Amino acid sequence: MPRLQEMYRQLYNDDVVFLNVTQESVAEVEAFLNEKELPGWVVSDPDGSSLRAMGIQAYPTTLLIDAEGRVAWRGRPEQLQAKRIRELL
Repeated sequence: MPRLQEMYRQLYNDDVVFLNVTQESVAEVEAFLNEKELPGWVVSDPDGSSLRAMGIQAYPTTLLIDAEGRVAWRGRPEQLQAKRIRELL
């Protein structure tokens, strides 16, 4: 997560939104966020329907979605860098 936090700091003023989706319950998410800082929004998707709709089968997976709602990039979070995000968007 430190890497994600650093990217968030680098892209804060670039109209980039970080959306974290998890299958954990709201209570689990709240407990986690009380202990650790996670940039962006966190969405609880206990039945996994949103994740399936996005075609996510492996965890963690990162999607970069452009302003028109299209997936501009898909991969593992450690492969993505702030520079690459700026190039794609």
